[in-house]
Amino acid sequence: MSGKEKPKGPVPQKGQEGKSKEKDPPWFFTRRESEVIDLMLQLKSNEEIARALHISVHTVASYKKRIMNKVRMAERVQSKKEEKA
Repeated sequence: MSGKEKPKGPVPQKGQEGKSKEKDPPWFFTRRESEVIDLMLQLKSNEEIARALHISVHTVASYKKRIMNKVRMAERVQSKKEEKA
C-alpha cells in the first residue's frame, strides 16, 4: 500500500468543508415510494401498481406498509410537537 491513504467516508464538495449535512427525517419518501403513492392516489389496485412499476404485488404491499409506517411516524412527531407548544 502507498504512503498516502484515501480519505474514509464521503469527500466534501468544494465549499462544503466544515458544514454539517442535515439528514432527512426517516419518514421522507423515496422516489419509488412516491411513485406508489401517486398510483394509490389514482385508486389503482396493487395488481395495477405492480404492472405499472414492473414489480411484484408482494413488493407493492411492502412499499405500502413502509409508506403507512412513515405516515404514522410523522403523525406521532407532529403530535409531540403540538404537545410541547
